[in-house]
Amino acid sequence: MHKPENNKEDISAGELDHIDDDVLMAQMAKDDEQAFAMLMNKYHSKLKALAWRVLFNDQAAEDAVQEAFLALWRTRHKWEIGGAAKLSTWLYRVTINRCVDIKRKRRVKVDIEDTNMSVEAKGDDILVAKLRQSRLDDFLKELPEQQ
Repeated sequence: MHKPENNKEDISAGELDHIDDDVLMAQMAKDDEQAFAMLMNKYHSKLKALAWRVLFNDQAAEDAVQEAFLALWRTRHKWEIGGAAKLSTWLYRVTINRCVDIKRKRRVKVDIEDTNMSVEAKGDDILVAKLRQSRLDDFLKELPEQQ
């Protein structure tokens, strides 16, 4: 998905901040791609900065943001105009969830047996480390695949 161009006169970021998200979402519900482009222009840099702070990788952050915008486009007909959820909050949450998904996919599993324990490590230290690893593995298994 690429960042759509705005066909109207260029609107500055400051001007976009004053356009109500519900108005743009109502237009998106009518499949208005220009309203979608305006929302992307409004939130892209904020979401990218958020994703980068979680992932520390520019391309992965861009992927997370694009997936969040794709989710927005897919749910445009379901959005409750004037509802309890604020669009910016929803976008931030979806972006964070995508970051978690990306981190989960690229996570490298290290077996405690493969790590070099200090020669001075006591038997109790090794047992505690194995128990922690086991509990961590159990918690990770309980997490849903997609958030």
